[in-house]
Amino acid sequence: MTSASPHRTYSTGIHGDYVGGFGQSIPKEVMFPDIAAAYAEQGYKPQQFNYLLERGTAPVYQETNQRWLDTVMDYINRGRAEP
Repeated sequence: MTSASPHRTYSTGIHGDYVGGFGQSIPKEVMFPDIAAAYAEQGYKPQQFNYLLERGTAPVYQETNQRWLDTVMDYINRGRAEP
């Protein structure tokens, strides 16, 4: 079943149960370290990152590789992340 989507980049929504996620919030600096670093290099402060991300103007994308996964899992398992 499909319907109109409230998401600004999708024209159609698909009904179903969401089965993804981490079960908790992950700080943007942990979830998107490459984007956060690129913003910092441009002189933006961490408190500006939410606004910038919502505007959809990220200077780079976040690659999900083994290093990224290890950092996210370390945060989840220990409550912190090591770069």
